[in-house]
Amino acid sequence: MENIFENLMEESSDFELEDCGELDMKMYHNSGMLKMFAKVNQNQVDEVYQQIDSLQLSSNDAILYAVMQDKTSITTKLFERYGFVVENSKKTPLMIAAQNNNVELVKLFMSQAKSRDAAGMTALMHAVVHDSLDCIKLLKQAEKEIKDNSGWNAMQYADGFRSDEAIAALL
Repeated sequence: MENIFENLMEESSDFELEDCGELDMKMYHNSGMLKMFAKVNQNQVDEVYQQIDSLQLSSNDAILYAVMQDKTSITTKLFERYGFVVENSKKTPLMIAAQNNNVELVKLFMSQAKSRDAAGMTALMHAVVHDSLDCIKLLKQAEKEIKDNSGWNAMQYADGFRSDEAIAALL
């Protein structure tokens, strides 16, 4: 979702007159994305499917948005229908679910364990930073020893944030 909003901001400035056709197409696409996000918020899964399929919108963006909104049911349905392609150095649904302490979605996206964002953080590290204790317990076996780009592992995050609960969950 970050990418969509970044694109909207970029498209609103510094364009040439001859780019208007391309800009119109991008704005139409972004308008479709916003409509799709509204359908996700309303849990209208069939309408979301229609938006994705007819407008060729990104199912990854729909899934990420649904996870960010903590919409477990629609996230599960979208993932079952479309899957999710992990893009290098981007936040995954697992990371977002972990920071939201959504155990059901963490279990759904467990295949994304060991993925790392741009800072090298894993879902476990995101869970530690947000004191998502239930998710820490689920993720610790898979990601406990992984280090981020600065050389920190999950325990060092817990210690750095002075979270006794996270430290206990990691043990």
